[in-house]
Amino acid sequence: MTQSSSSNGPSSKQANTTTSKYPSPQKQKTGQAGRNVTKLELRIDADFFAYRCCQANETELDWGDDLITIASNFKEVIKVFTNEINNLKKRFDTDRVLLYFSDSKNFRKLVDSEYKGKRTKRKPVGYKRLLEWCKSNFKTIRYENLEADDALGLECHLDPSDFILVSPDKDMKQISCNLFNGEQLVYVSPEEADHWFWTQCLTGDPVDGYKGVPGIGAKGAEKILAKAEDPWQTIVACYEKANLTEADALRNARLARILRPGEYNSTTKEPILWTPPPSLLD
Repeated sequence: MTQSSSSNGPSSKQANTTTSKYPSPQKQKTGQAGRNVTKLELRIDADFFAYRCCQANETELDWGDDLITIASNFKEVIKVFTNEINNLKKRFDTDRVLLYFSDSKNFRKLVDSEYKGKRTKRKPVGYKRLLEWCKSNFKTIRYENLEADDALGLECHLDPSDFILVSPDKDMKQISCNLFNGEQLVYVSPEEADHWFWTQCLTGDPVDGYKGVPGIGAKGAEKILAKAEDPWQTIVACYEKANLTEADALRNARLARILRPGEYNSTTKEPILWTPPPSLLD
């Protein structure tokens, strides 16, 4: 894991999601004489915000003679990005921010070389420079070989600390924590997090380039899992019924899985790939 910090820098209809267990965003702990001791910490999926801010500030320049380039005003990129973070800080009345970024290497490419293979769109101009700027101006988190999703899963799943995970990514529903998806603040329970993982094992994720069981979408997966005594064995049976194999199911499960505490080897800098649990029916 790589960390950098600066103490003075700028710093769906949700299936099975409850809203009753998260703490009030304004709640703070106080010590003697009312001195503030702890505020909420915002753990932010910064890939999303960095990409959006850079993309919004691209400008196409036509120089004539068939020469067209794309440029960016980096000062504007910083301004927009800082405003995004400041708006979140203001919303939740805190100045405690951690930015999570993806590594340049992705272990899922070793699980399936086609993972995100259809994503051919380039990173927007200024993206790499913004990441470097963030390292100097914020506290940042990056794990080698992992996406930001996994870094968040490792540090947020079942963590009792007073924090909010900030991300619009639906994959974050695999993490049991307080989650702000850009529109609402929800609490994802451990059971709901597991349920979303099983759902993605069945449906796959076309955006990320891996398919689930042909013909099974979110509604179909909901009906199947509602009757399942053993989710994994039920999932394997669905794959086999579609003339696929348990190996296909396992590959997709490992692509879908957002890593949780204990699923990363900090010495080798490699994930501990998900293994099916013992059958509940044995």
